[in-house]
Amino acid sequence: MELKVPELEYGHIISHTFPGLFLLSEIVLAFSLFTPVNIFNTVCSINYKIFNILALFILIFILSTMLGIILDGVHHFIFEKWEAKNKTMQELFEIYEYISSIDQLQIIKQTIDKDYWYYYECYANIAIAMIPGILLFPIWFYRLGISLFFNICFLLVYLFIIGISIQQSLSTLDMVHALEEAFLKNFKNLRS
Repeated sequence: MELKVPELEYGHIISHTFPGLFLLSEIVLAFSLFTPVNIFNTVCSINYKIFNILALFILIFILSTMLGIILDGVHHFIFEKWEAKNKTMQELFEIYEYISSIDQLQIIKQTIDKDYWYYYECYANIAIAMIPGILLFPIWFYRLGISLFFNICFLLVYLFIIGISIQQSLSTLDMVHALEEAFLKNFKNLRS
């Protein structure tokens, strides 16, 4: 039996690793706020040899990817009931049974996934990853003695970015559904 390791695609990096990096930075911030361990000083005090820098980069990449996969699971859990009610998705699953070859299925999947789906997941996962920062950043700014005015301005910009991420995820999801509906329409026309 041969173990096949899947290739790491750009879509997986932007939909999992990048949002996971946001959450990892918030976890590091939370540790620095609520524990006596100062992770920033620990990282800065490492011996800057190429092996240590490479090991740190790989560790951050792996942790970010793991957290991104967890974020993606939370994202799908939140929207699972909504997606289950989506008639287009159910029709697509029924039509996949009639597709004559794996190549046809791969073309459809890659077109939708690479052009829109991964971006939808990226925006949605970033919005979810940024939610803990709503509480963490004001506490961090307070401990640093940063003014209330700056704290409020930063929080408003932060909330605006979360709102933009949510809006972009919904508009990108609409594009995914439009592509799926166009595929369904064409498929039904070909079959009749």
